[in-house]
Amino acid sequence: MTTINRAVIRIEIEDYVSAIQNNYGYIDGSDYFLVPAEDRVVSVCETVEEAEAEIDQTIYLTITENEAVLEYEYIPESEKIYFNTVDFMGKVYDVESDMYSEPCHEAIKEYLKAFI
Repeated sequence: MTTINRAVIRIEIEDYVSAIQNNYGYIDGSDYFLVPAEDRVVSVCETVEEAEAEIDQTIYLTITENEAVLEYEYIPESEKIYFNTVDFMGKVYDVESDMYSEPCHEAIKEYLKAFI
């Protein structure tokens, strides 16, 4: 059996604003792996191949006045990164690797002007 998990990363808005300004291109504001605050099973598949076919390949980024929340799915038994896009404010951007997306980063900075 292979599980698909959903990781949720929560970052306080003050920390997120600072991180976005200091780490160009990274939509989580960090150039190293952030540990998720939540991690839950969303699906159980018979095989890795079934899980890979079912996994959601989009990161969902939500920003409120209190925090930034990133959610993505992964397969715990795999070291492969499955996401390749990020959905921010209803617009989808390509992710190059490890949460790096210059176009989305620019959109985030524009959006965060209200918080700076």
